[in-house]
Amino acid sequence: MLTDVCSATEWTSGIQRRRGLIPHLTTTRVNHLGILYRLRSDGVGISVLFVLPQFLTTRSQYVVVDGMRSERVELVSGVPQGSVLGPLLFLQNTSELFNILENDLFGYADDSTLIAVVLIPGSRISIAQSLD
Repeated sequence: MLTDVCSATEWTSGIQRRRGLIPHLTTTRVNHLGILYRLRSDGVGISVLFVLPQFLTTRSQYVVVDGMRSERVELVSGVPQGSVLGPLLFLQNTSELFNILENDLFGYADDSTLIAVVLIPGSRISIAQSLD
């Protein structure tokens, strides 16, 4: 709820100043190799790191629309939602973003939203590249 209020305030403020705003969700953008590298550099033991690749990489998903099911696709990024480790892995790998990004970043559980005020049209590209 607080995130919604803050986001609404930012949007309203940007619109009043006639500025562009770029919201961006980062929930599924956590790279699997990045997760393992960060955990190892933070001192997580090799026995845990041995199990995590299977936990992260043996996942796939499909979509059903009007009773029609898509092909199953292997997931190459993101953390498992609905698992005990999912939110912990996500927060461990994105927590530093709150300190280093110049724009507003709002987070809740395993989701975050970046709100950037765009003063110059070309800066949209810079913001998008920094997210990759």
